[in-house]
Amino acid sequence: MTANPPNLTPAQVQAMELAAATQLGRFSAPELWFSTTQAVTAANGPQTIANTSPLNLTRPAESITILASFRVTVTVAPYTAVAPEAPQNFIQKIILAGQSNNFGGTQIPISLSGATAYAWGRMFQIEAGGGEYFISKAGGALTRAAQPGRPFTSAFDGTVATHDMIVIINIPFGPSLMPGQAVRKQSTSYLLQPSDWGNTLFLNLIIGDASAFGDPTGATVTFQGFGGTGNPFFAAHVNYALLGDFRNSTQRSGLIIRQEQPTTPNQTALGTTQLLTQLSHQITTSVLLKTGRVQTAGLTGGIDTLASLSDVQMEATQIIVDNTAKRNNSSNFVQKAYLERMFNTVIPEGYYPVTFVDGDNALLAYRGDRLPGGSQCNLVSNVITANAAQRQRVVQEYILGGPFPA
Repeated sequence: MTANPPNLTPAQVQAMELAAATQLGRFSAPELWFSTTQAVTAANGPQTIANTSPLNLTRPAESITILASFRVTVTVAPYTAVAPEAPQNFIQKIILAGQSNNFGGTQIPISLSGATAYAWGRMFQIEAGGGEYFISKAGGALTRAAQPGRPFTSAFDGTVATHDMIVIINIPFGPSLMPGQAVRKQSTSYLLQPSDWGNTLFLNLIIGDASAFGDPTGATVTFQGFGGTGNPFFAAHVNYALLGDFRNSTQRSGLIIRQEQPTTPNQTALGTTQLLTQLSHQITTSVLLKTGRVQTAGLTGGIDTLASLSDVQMEATQIIVDNTAKRNNSSNFVQKAYLERMFNTVIPEGYYPVTFVDGDNALLAYRGDRLPGGSQCNLVSNVITANAAQRQRVVQEYILGGPFPA
């Protein structure tokens, strides 16, 4: 602290600093929020698992962990093609929504596909920043699958066999930019606080079917619980922050928003400086552009599956504000190499982040909230490959409120 807050004695300030130093890094570790099983058939389309119990915020929450465990049995013939993001794409969408007292009305902090949520943290951390999964084929040893890289490949191969899998997806409520000590120091400003949300936060999971794993044409696919008993199992765990005496000083946290949206229209033809999306005028930490080709064969209606991911679909991707580039970029490969060095990671194929927080501090975020109302804040890119199946997804991670100067 550079100055004493009004009406606090030096002793009180010292006590607050001690509390911050000794207690902000303490967490409960994940605690079970809810769990359920869900019957799944090969072509039943998307199904919603609606949690009827609100998030218990007797303590402020730092993150949520989603777990799915299940068996996929393939008989008759193997999958014609396996999606690179199988099995994490089995969870088609993760949605957390509630009524915010601080920011008014319904807010949706999280609306992400399971595949994107799984890979998201990998852009900023070397290991399991977003998730991990384990697989046992034909009763063999349960093995931790390799982290997504370049290329992005799946340990699920779609062959005729039983495939037992456990998928774990970690979603922080604070900026997903830093491991270890940096998270402990900065996450307090973005906790989900009881005074803000009350009992209004609910989680919905939308799950897929056999076509969420790829093209099952020719195969007979059945779903069971892990090990072949019952139905697929889904659970959510919450990690709480234990703030101790410091808790009364952090009642108005900022709110991180991550909502995945398709570009409109899809970019399927060659083009220069194509508008991908207009970005919100908000305090922005990072923007993700996800590129690939959509699955066109064997897909059940309503299921969203990318048959491939690509690092060569787009070039010179950048944020342009009123004709000025906010991160001047002429080479996506060079920018990804730079960010891999800054975050000590391998950014997965098909994932291109434009980030302002490579200095490991959320306060470095771009102050889009200060833009005049008529300003244009756009994500643009050159499209350097052409294919009717090309698809793009965008996630703008932005902050409402938080510890930013007015």
